[in-house]
Amino acid sequence: MTLANIIIYFMVLRNDDTLAYENIALNKPTRQSQPYWSKTHPPDTFDSSNAVDGLKTNLSAYGGQCVVSADGYRTATWWVNLTSINSIHDIRIYYRTENAPWNASNGYTARFLGFYVYVSNTTRRLDGHLCFHDTNYSRATIPSIANITCAVHGQYVIYYNIRPQDAARAAEFSRNAHNELCEIEVYGCSETGVYGSDCSLPCPDNCLYCQIETGACQGCKPGYQGHRCELPCSHQFYGELCSLACGNCSEGRTCHHVNGSCTNGCDVGVYGDKCKTPCPDGLHGQNCSKMCINCDECDRFSGQCTSPCNTGWKGLFCKDACSANFYGYSCSLKCGNCTKGMTCNHVNGSCTNGCDVGVYGVKCQTPCPDGWHGHNCSQMCNCDECDRFSGQCTSLCKPGWKGLFCLDDCDGGRYGQNCGQRCGACLGYKQCHHINGSCLEGCDAGFEGNLCKTGCSSGKFGINCQQICNKNCGVQYQCNRTTGDCEGGCQPGWEGFRCEQVCKQNKYGENCSQSCGFCQNSNCHHVNGSCPGKCLDGYQGTTCNEICEAGLYGGNCKKECSLFCKSSRDCNHVTGHCNEGCVSGWQGPVCLQVAAKTDDTVSVSKFNGVLAALCVCLILLGISIAYIFIYRWNMKGKLKKMTYKEHKELNESTFNMDIISSKIDEDDKNGYQELGEVALPSDYDRL
Repeated sequence: MTLANIIIYFMVLRNDDTLAYENIALNKPTRQSQPYWSKTHPPDTFDSSNAVDGLKTNLSAYGGQCVVSADGYRTATWWVNLTSINSIHDIRIYYRTENAPWNASNGYTARFLGFYVYVSNTTRRLDGHLCFHDTNYSRATIPSIANITCAVHGQYVIYYNIRPQDAARAAEFSRNAHNELCEIEVYGCSETGVYGSDCSLPCPDNCLYCQIETGACQGCKPGYQGHRCELPCSHQFYGELCSLACGNCSEGRTCHHVNGSCTNGCDVGVYGDKCKTPCPDGLHGQNCSKMCINCDECDRFSGQCTSPCNTGWKGLFCKDACSANFYGYSCSLKCGNCTKGMTCNHVNGSCTNGCDVGVYGVKCQTPCPDGWHGHNCSQMCNCDECDRFSGQCTSLCKPGWKGLFCLDDCDGGRYGQNCGQRCGACLGYKQCHHINGSCLEGCDAGFEGNLCKTGCSSGKFGINCQQICNKNCGVQYQCNRTTGDCEGGCQPGWEGFRCEQVCKQNKYGENCSQSCGFCQNSNCHHVNGSCPGKCLDGYQGTTCNEICEAGLYGGNCKKECSLFCKSSRDCNHVTGHCNEGCVSGWQGPVCLQVAAKTDDTVSVSKFNGVLAALCVCLILLGISIAYIFIYRWNMKGKLKKMTYKEHKELNESTFNMDIISSKIDEDDKNGYQELGEVALPSDYDRL
């Protein structure tokens, strides 16, 4: 930059245009290299922020309004951060004068010579725009206030100074470089997208920035071009200055002119928003959306495999499975014996539907082990060894089986090894279990045990020996083990083959050969012949086979024959009828009716009969009373010594005596009644 590019003011006053712009550097963040430190003054006396504090009335080092850097350095740098990219019109610099006249004799002019001013979007000066570089000033001509017009855009305004290597100018310059800045003012618009003297005019559309005075675009927004940035980027270009080439968009279409994205996706071999990223290994096709088929690497455009095919596949694109009966890497392995001749899985060689006869395993390549045959070797031989394909036995059959394949059960009542053993007495003499000989439904009559070869143990008989011989057998619980018939007859009172029936009616005793007595209303006991109830009239005893004793008759022989029988008390033991008739004066079957007489003798006979009967009754009654009285008197002394049993027997005896007395009284009454009924009027009545 030459002197024509810079207007030097020797007065603080500015022109009217400058007055319209704003000092956009005021109180913004700053920084300098090599700050100065003093033992007598605080650090903020020389701080870098003093250059933008708006104070410039004291231009000395110790006035607290200037920036001072340390001595002894060849370069010096200071910058202000405008905090955003702004449109700049001009930059004003106030240099340190120490408040002394500014001329060649002022020692600080040599420190100002050779300075640079940059505007950048970073803190690196070389990334930005050089607004001014002093190459012509001398100690006599350099101004203390420099106003530099620099209509650019930027975020950082950088002051830089370096001591030259040029010996011709070195004499004019100070030995070391310094930041002797009392104020730097940056005038421009604080808002982007505007221009004009009062920053009120908007920049044209799509301009990134426009010239602060004229509004001419100073760079278009990304994606636009032209004098006023009114045109989008050309075909297949996008971005800032339209300098970036589009990626491989689908169908050869151009990308978005601003951000370079392919709105319709990518062509083959690339992916990403801008379709510039090659497909990673294993992917190919449009948007790299397809995986390489059955190979690790393939051409990202065509998908043709560039590495060997995965196991089980073949062809340029590794899409073809191995041919029939082959599998594995490079399809070089042969399949095993899959069922029905089917091919195996082309990848791992497995037979998905199982194996053919004689082999087993996932790949059906392992011969059946001993004792197995058939599909998948899933069938056991019925012998120790057999042909692994057909199953025909090559050794003896296992117990219970016969035939070429040992698949036929033993039959004909045989079982076991070579069907050489006979079955036991199975129920219904059915076939026993062909292997172990057990009778599945139990044993026939007379046998027990798993094999039904053991006869019933003593006292048992029948199917599975589950029945017990009758205890009424002649020898208790001893019978035929098959039929259960008692061997040796029955116990007394029982009959039938198994002695399970009591003697038939009116029979009892051993072999039911004895006839029952004269029992009343029921049969006698089948074992001992005893009558469970009373005997028929005229009989007595346990078996009712004894007739009543002489002088007694009727039920239980309790009745006495009449005194008026011709042979006293000689009557029929059943009916009580007098055997030889009645004595004189009595009649009827039992001779208790008075015989009829003539009128002359009725009175006398009646009187004599009544008198005789009365005497007899009184005699009997007196004897009975005397006997009872004497008996009871004798028993009183013995009561204390009697046991409970004796008392009981005594009470029963007394009871029987009371019954006898009662009976006698009853008979007497009957006798008197009978006599009374037949009595005629006595002679005394006539008198």
